[in-house]
Amino acid sequence: MKRFLSVMICLLFFALLYACVSQPVLHERYFGLQKLDLLGLAFKNGTPLDLKVYDSVKVIESGIRGAARGGKINLPKSVSLKQYAPIPGNQGGMYTCFAWASAYAARTIMESRYLERTDRFLTTKMAFSPLHLYHAVRDYSGAPEDQEGGSLLDTVTVMASLGSSRQTVFDEKVTANSLSPEEWLEVSTPPVTGFGILFTSNASPGYRLEQVKKNLFEGNPVIIAIMTPYSFSDARGIWSPESDERPKAANHALCVVGYDDEKYGGAFEIVNSWGEEWGNDGYMWIGYETFGQWVEQAWVLTEDTSIYDRVIEHTGKVTVKTSDKNDDLQVRLSEDGIYTLPYTLKNGSRICFSIKNEKVSGGDMYSYSFYTDAQNNRAVKFGNNEWITTDGSVKAENFVVLYSRAKLNIDALLGSFERQTGTIASRLKKIMGNNFISFAHVKYENTVMGLSADYMNEASVAAMVLSVKYDAEEKPVTEMIKIPGASFMMGSPVSEEWRNNDEKQQRVSLGGYYIGATEVTVGEFRDFVKSTGYKTSAERTGKSLYVKYSTAGSSMEERAGLSWETPAFTQEDHHPVVHVSWYDALEYCNWKSRLEGIAPVYTISGTSVRLNSKANGYRLPTEAEWEYACRAGTKTPYNTGNTIRTDQANYYDSLILKTTPVKKYAPNQWGLYDMHGNVLEWCWDTFQDDIRSIRSATWLHTQPEVRSASRNYFYASDTAIFLGFRLARSDL
Repeated sequence: MKRFLSVMICLLFFALLYACVSQPVLHERYFGLQKLDLLGLAFKNGTPLDLKVYDSVKVIESGIRGAARGGKINLPKSVSLKQYAPIPGNQGGMYTCFAWASAYAARTIMESRYLERTDRFLTTKMAFSPLHLYHAVRDYSGAPEDQEGGSLLDTVTVMASLGSSRQTVFDEKVTANSLSPEEWLEVSTPPVTGFGILFTSNASPGYRLEQVKKNLFEGNPVIIAIMTPYSFSDARGIWSPESDERPKAANHALCVVGYDDEKYGGAFEIVNSWGEEWGNDGYMWIGYETFGQWVEQAWVLTEDTSIYDRVIEHTGKVTVKTSDKNDDLQVRLSEDGIYTLPYTLKNGSRICFSIKNEKVSGGDMYSYSFYTDAQNNRAVKFGNNEWITTDGSVKAENFVVLYSRAKLNIDALLGSFERQTGTIASRLKKIMGNNFISFAHVKYENTVMGLSADYMNEASVAAMVLSVKYDAEEKPVTEMIKIPGASFMMGSPVSEEWRNNDEKQQRVSLGGYYIGATEVTVGEFRDFVKSTGYKTSAERTGKSLYVKYSTAGSSMEERAGLSWETPAFTQEDHHPVVHVSWYDALEYCNWKSRLEGIAPVYTISGTSVRLNSKANGYRLPTEAEWEYACRAGTKTPYNTGNTIRTDQANYYDSLILKTTPVKKYAPNQWGLYDMHGNVLEWCWDTFQDDIRSIRSATWLHTQPEVRSASRNYFYASDTAIFLGFRLARSDL
């Protein structure tokens, strides 16, 4: 992927091109591939095994449906808790599997089952934080820095004594590696009531299988410790160890979510923490015989389900209609917990909200509603079933419904809201402090918006938001930032840490131009495909590049079936589109230009492309334009200064390991988002022949590659899990 511009590597590259009549194997063309292995992206484990300590824990016998302990139980042929599980996450290069299996998977599944929450997107938003638990277990055990991972006994002990934090809450509030007791309690939910093991180390394989199946039938996800040999990394369908592989000390934690007596002759299904690109979209089947031989530990958590009596499910339901549509509008739930419409509305549309208040234990629930403009500078009340007419001056874009157990002075609240700055969430947080409940606590059913609030007391206030966009001419709207013409020093100084040889500084003069505020999104690209029927390079070839992880390291390889619609991980419309080639990006630019009635920049005939420099349509930025826009007047390695934090960009250290929404992080000084990280972006410039320049960085890159001056290259026809683009236009 990166870095083949040093002299020796460049010579090797040209030698290979000269020597090979046919095109070389795809992944061998990327001489910077070794960079990926340096990132530590191999599949990691992290669960040391001490059978003596394990056997000292109390065994939890099953008591299903009141059956006598140890009696015969007629179990169904299959059981699955998968519908309650969050989207499989990726632990990256950290030894955190014990926390992923226990908090992110098992603890989240337990809650989802009690709440009958089966929307996996919402479940993922409400998932418990593996990093939070990881740091707490490390603090509790006093493990030295050079000791990796954590034991499952320490893990469940911490969960039973201190509780767990939601992933979203932890990410927002805690950035340090060490948590004080006060910090832990601030972000924690009530702890589990206890834990136990399902069998001792000398238990027979048959007893092990029965205990796990009984607990799954009762609705209890099972946390297991198992060795994961090389064959486990590449498994598809069902994992079957190689004949010469033998069980050793268990060193990886997984969560069992179901079993099926007929699938593969009888197998358990587990969810892993190696991302959706591993196994069967993050899951794997393990046959009963293999399970009985290889699994050495099996843990379950116990919980006081009465805490869910305090959970207010669907405190309010809202349906929306507009004058443009007779039926109830379909809504979508975005990753930041805000509802959106799947299309734009005309200016002057009439919109109506039907708000249903529900009775809750201990008193009434009050609702208040208001709308704001895009900048939240004006907040205006509206009533239930009241038709609101929008126009060019008001353009209500954010509709907010507040739910409260107590009456609010809504006029005073809105006055304070207008005096604050920032997003809706940040303003409400400033006004109400810890009484404000995050937008993440929402639930939808196609055309119904709903609210779900955890542990809502008399002082709590919960919010639900619908954000809409308007377009009088029914055209997709792209936010473009005007960049004045100027000259700047492109590249990096020799004193810059991590500098590469291809970043030689040179003064570059630029005319004025426009550049997209964000990377082109999945939703925007979908509009293009629907309008034209266009087939991308990945769809035509039936394959695309993705990052393959294994216990030995990581590499890039082609994988069938990947495209902008099926990227190998879950994306929503507000995520940057990936798996698009340079040619795909040019076709999108021309379509966008024609749509808006302006002159297309490119004349495309197969792989032949001519640029009309006098056309004012959409195009790809040049490398110089991209770097100048990224720097936004700065001369430091990053537009954030001499360093960049994980709360400022999506790169490897963030441990997200997939795309994030295009406006998740704050923009640079010129209003441009994701100039550091998220996805690589195609530029117009040619490096050599059909090799094109690429800028930005991905969730796979570490800090050195995220710098403003860092450069990359790919073949124009290549598509990959991390390749996207943003638009530019000349200021003619």
